Amino acid sequence: MEFKFQTNISDFDNKHMLDSYVDELSKIVESRDYSNPAASILLPSEEEFIEQSRGAFKKYFNPSLKYIFVIGIGGSNLGTQAIYYALRGNIDLISSATPKLIFLDAVNAKTIEQIHNLVVSKNLKKEEYLVISISKSGGTTETVVNTNLILQILGDESENNLICITNYNSNLWKLCKEKDIESYEIPEMVGGRYSVLTNVGLLPLYFIFEEKLSDLLKGAQDALLDSFNKENSPAMHLALELFNNRPIVNEFFFDQNLENLGKWYRQLVGESLGKESSSKSITPIVSIGSTDLHSMLQLYLGGDNNKFTHFVFIDEKDNFKVDQSSFTDKLVSNIEGKSIYDINEAIYEAVKKAYKEKNLEFSEIIMKEISLYNIGYYLQTKMLEIIFLAQLMNVNAFDQPNVESYKEFTRENLKE
Repeated sequence: MEFKFQTNISDFDNKHMLDSYVDELSKIVESRDYSNPAASILLPSEEEFIEQSRGAFKKYFNPSLKYIFVIGIGGSNLGTQAIYYALRGNIDLISSATPKLIFLDAVNAKTIEQIHNLVVSKNLKKEEYLVISISKSGGTTETVVNTNLILQILGDESENNLICITNYNSNLWKLCKEKDIESYEIPEMVGGRYSVLTNVGLLPLYFIFEEKLSDLLKGAQDALLDSFNKENSPAMHLALELFNNRPIVNEFFFDQNLENLGKWYRQLVGESLGKESSSKSITPIVSIGSTDLHSMLQLYLGGDNNKFTHFVFIDEKDNFKVDQSSFTDKLVSNIEGKSIYDINEAIYEAVKKAYKEKNLEFSEIIMKEISLYNIGYYLQTKMLEIIFLAQLMNVNAFDQPNVESYKEFTRENLKE
């Protein structure tokens, strides 16, 4: 993965703050200190969770398995969705590959109706499905409701095909022990938005990628090592850019299959940095090229210069070419013989040129391909970027105290 910056890392006055913080984080890695709030940096080299995921696969996989219902919300499924859709594509449901992951987050009657119709129309048998319910707290309203409804639809024996992933000793954990339901632990100090490299992400994804999933962890490991290199740290550079820049960060992906990666990053920024104690505010937005060139580019080029952009471009060629026909050559010139890559590259370079003309600042992240390794590298780099940025902003990157208010109000409303 290649990072292209418009500034040198040595140009930032705040860099010395992060140099000393890297030393602190390195000690956490060396001591394997899972009691530290930054314990998520231990996950790329942690063997336990991939081994547990392998064990769950051996126990529950069979050649007839068609659907895995992954139930969770926020950090409990955004990272998993991001990886799955990046590699499988956003229109995976029309492909023949099985098993498929079906994600349920918000409570939605239409979604439940569609799943009910799927189960009935396919006459889904117990060996053809698996349910994975994920709640760090063990009491997330949306997750509990969706799990209840899915188990109802699947029938009496469905609990035998249920796996739960939660904090040790949560109410969900205790219920699983009482009912002899398979359960796996989320490390206490690893927050949901940093948990994709635990069982939260690895266990459901193992059913899709099997041993190839180790490439995801290898990418994250290499990202950690590179970002601890004080002289050329991608994560440190990204953090310093944002700290010394605009109040809005635009994660601009030139591949529609990476949109969920943007949603994962949006949560990472929002929950980690959106604190009342901070004197600086950073709002994340997600854009998709070239779709949003036809909806948002006017604002980006003509509106307030209050956004810093991270372009993410996939530098991978393809074999699909536009042929010569009377339909195309009379509508758009110079596209005959061009590949999809050629066209997207031309658009991408044009967008960068337009940004430069307007003196809009940006950096680039170039992936040679969408692979488990590169996605792992991106995820870990971005998590460190935000951990570093929180240090510069003097906020706690690992809590989200204000989110609890809506959860409390929801519980009160449900009493009525």
